[in-house]
Amino acid sequence: MPKDDSEAARHYKLAADNGESWGQYNLGRFYQNGRGGLTQSDREAARLYRLAADQGHEFAEVSLGFFYETGRGGLPKDDLEAAGFYKRAADQGNAAGRNNLGRFYWDGRGGLPQSDQEAARLFQLAAEQGHASARGWLGLLYEAGRGGLPQDDAEAARLYGLAAEQGDPFAQNKLAIFYEEGRGGLPKNISEATRLYKLAADQDRNPNAKRLAREALTRLTVSTAVASPPAPSVQRPAMPMIGYLDTAAPSANRFGINAFRSALKEAGYIEGKNVAIDFRWSNNRPEMYELAADMVRRQVDVIVASGATLAAQAAKAATDAIPIVMVGGPDPVKIGLAKSLNRPGGNLTGVTLILNQLAGKRLELLLDLVPNATAIGYLVGINGRADADTQDLLDAAGGKGRELIVIECRSMADVEAAFEQLSQRQAGGLIVSAFPLIFNNRNKVVALAARYKIPAIYAQSPYAHEGGLMSYMGQISMRDVVNQYVGRILKGDKPADLPIQTPTRFELILNLRTAKQLGLSVPRKILVTADKVIE
Repeated sequence: MPKDDSEAARHYKLAADNGESWGQYNLGRFYQNGRGGLTQSDREAARLYRLAADQGHEFAEVSLGFFYETGRGGLPKDDLEAAGFYKRAADQGNAAGRNNLGRFYWDGRGGLPQSDQEAARLFQLAAEQGHASARGWLGLLYEAGRGGLPQDDAEAARLYGLAAEQGDPFAQNKLAIFYEEGRGGLPKNISEATRLYKLAADQDRNPNAKRLAREALTRLTVSTAVASPPAPSVQRPAMPMIGYLDTAAPSANRFGINAFRSALKEAGYIEGKNVAIDFRWSNNRPEMYELAADMVRRQVDVIVASGATLAAQAAKAATDAIPIVMVGGPDPVKIGLAKSLNRPGGNLTGVTLILNQLAGKRLELLLDLVPNATAIGYLVGINGRADADTQDLLDAAGGKGRELIVIECRSMADVEAAFEQLSQRQAGGLIVSAFPLIFNNRNKVVALAARYKIPAIYAQSPYAHEGGLMSYMGQISMRDVVNQYVGRILKGDKPADLPIQTPTRFELILNLRTAKQLGLSVPRKILVTADKVIE
């Protein structure tokens, strides 16, 4: 037969009109995609999927579940309905149903408990059926050692490779990272990494994967460009220059920058007189790498990488020679930026605030304030769900008999949807982790917590000062950063010889005014423990 969508649509309609489920499902597909001369209509597609699903058609159940998950075809956005249809398909052995139900267990959505083990089981079943996305998810679990699976980069690489060959953009990104870093038994191969990133960037199936691939291509381009020696025409400045690279916007980190300038002045470094400072701000990944590379071209004497992991990673990608002082962010040893805390061994040193490693303590403090809360929300950034600190918090919450609702936020739309979800699931409290998106928009986050009346504890003190209920974080002064790192490096000390510090003092701030607005009765234990009480 010749390929003819119009004729195919005619036969599907004949079958659908006779109540045949395959005809209903396939005609629904044609309406969803506007094929066969049919006008594109999600509503008509949803109607036909419903007819087929009512007959137990597994593919129609998956499609209807997806429409409920995304709120398409005139259907309300309803995770509970979506989970029900995915489960019906999964129980029939449908690979897509198993994969999607696995995602819901991974997220703890649709009324399902968060369960890495159940997610792993479903991903394994779907992967064995050749489902590309499930292979990618299973690779992620092996890479992280989650869901009862051993940590195994080689198995992760194998699964990413299979899914990448099937055109899955998430797996193409992950396999590219493995080639870029030489992991999982794969050779370090920048050209293969670039090829895979380009494949992911050229797809429209997954907008987030497309964005990450484009960012990676920018990073590789910039890293290659700065690997060459600077042009002879570039002249070193007459006075020492400090490059200050921050993931936030200037308005979001005004406290830190004022403290940095004051500490420099106390140490005898006056901006414009005997030291120059090149400030660069961005929470946009490609731009951050470009800004770091430009600092290298300007031959700054030291780079202060402030804020989240991204600043330090961008600086490290740009140079192995110029000293880098990390201020904040996670443990640099865990993320491969230093060999050890005592002997960093490279060009990066500084201080780590281990912000998200303190999430367990924040859970304790929150439960002291809302002891009857049975479900607690936890907002994390991209890939935050796979982080070891998140798993530690899941274990801690489980040990206390509490459900932890982990929600990844890639945009402010995700953040707003997260509060709606937490409200629907009657979360009694919220822990907000540290990541640039949330910190740069903290006023909106604090406002959302107030609107939904959710008691929240934050990873950074500016939240509490600006109306958030509580904050708990480690304290390292900018004076120490300047005296023990920046000043010594400017005088000739090597970063490899300067141990990386972790906090020795911790600060709990309670905003009593916000507590009263939420109608909370603050126990004396919290009032006595708090280092600051804002009234």
